[in-house]
Amino acid sequence: GAQTLLDFSPLTMLNRFYTYNTSSNLYNVVTPSLTTFAEAKGYLVRMPDTHPATATSWEGSFIGKPNSGNISYTLVNDGALKRFNAVGNPYPSPINAFDFVQNTNNNASITGTLYFWRKTNNAASPSYSTWTTAGFVNNGEDQVFDPNGVIQTGQGFIVEGKGDGSVEFTNAMRVNNHANQFFRANNIVERSRIWLNATNADGLFSQTLVGYITDSNDGIDRADGKYMNDGPIALTSIINNTPYAIQGRSLPFDSNDIVPMQFKATTAGTYVIAIDHVDGLFTGDQNIYLRDAITGVDHNLKAGSYSFASEAGTFDNRFSVVYTTSTLSIDTPILDANAIVVYKNANEAFEIHSGATTMASVKIFDIRGRLLASLNNIN
Repeated sequence: GAQTLLDFSPLTMLNRFYTYNTSSNLYNVVTPSLTTFAEAKGYLVRMPDTHPATATSWEGSFIGKPNSGNISYTLVNDGALKRFNAVGNPYPSPINAFDFVQNTNNNASITGTLYFWRKTNNAASPSYSTWTTAGFVNNGEDQVFDPNGVIQTGQGFIVEGKGDGSVEFTNAMRVNNHANQFFRANNIVERSRIWLNATNADGLFSQTLVGYITDSNDGIDRADGKYMNDGPIALTSIINNTPYAIQGRSLPFDSNDIVPMQFKATTAGTYVIAIDHVDGLFTGDQNIYLRDAITGVDHNLKAGSYSFASEAGTFDNRFSVVYTTSTLSIDTPILDANAIVVYKNANEAFEIHSGATTMASVKIFDIRGRLLASLNNIN
């Protein structure tokens, strides 16, 4: 109707109302007093500027005739990697996310991944949480909860188009649920999933999910959620050389399976990879190993987290998730220059990591070849 964004949240700062720009994959500031709500379009609106220091909920009022019936939103298509669109639940009730992505029209026009903005003023975490039919990956913020397949009233989110087309909302998708308790398995009858977190001592965070799910395959399908984020670190799995936040793999589970992983860091340092939680067969005796190709170690993540040193960069060939191992210990370590990581830490001191090889001594030279320091018996 005629309701403006400013009518919805009159105490929000005037430069904190946004629409999503598909061409640039960035948000554009809009004039809230002149911008009216469009059906099924997503908007980003900051909280009122009267917010206190503690976590608080605010209410906005949609004024006008409630929507009902079929509602279509035409997607913007500006080519590969420029098909992300911000849409939103247009109904005065929640909708079933499974029914939304599996709708005949939507199945053809968008991938099965939904991205939810969950950002606070926290540079350590990425901006989005990710959902597919395989599960939910959060971005590490305090007020993030698994939607359990429910898109709440007025909730905006991002979808990625496959090309030209539209997304469709129908009354058949609507559900009477306001507490994120609805979960519909549909045709999914078996799920065994692993959630892994990558973190560091400064609070950086990234989460990824790998699951073995009925009707999934080891290629790209509706259960897979492409990584779309902007955090300073990222742990993802790889399909066809592309990073994914969520990956569904085929059943029956094969303990010889190998899942290639990608790790990305903007700065060198020490990082930790650990299990957040698991379900299905992984709640039993099945071990989960993180294979580190640099150190030559298979680390049992069920026994504890894995700490490692990394240079800055993107690493596609260092880590993989495996389920059987023969390299838990190395009887005859062989020095590998690629396993040596040297970096300056936050205290302006140099840290040296030698992977699986015991460090006996360190000698430090300047660029003219003069010995500056010698450290022995390090072991």
